[in-house]
Amino acid sequence: MSDKKEIGLAVVGCGTIGRIRAIMARDYPGVGWIGLCDINKELGHKLLQDCKADFFY
Repeated sequence: MSDKKEIGLAVVGCGTIGRIRAIMARDYPGVGWIGLCDINKELGHKLLQDCKADFFY
């Protein structure tokens, strides 16, 4: 049995601060998945590709 624990991270808002958080979280070993949410679909899909997030709403 592994003691490794992972969390999921939801980033609400894909602007400057959300972008920083999502990109930094992708490199953190404890984050198992990243979800993004923003009313601006274009901005959200760009960040989805840039940080290789798991999903966008």
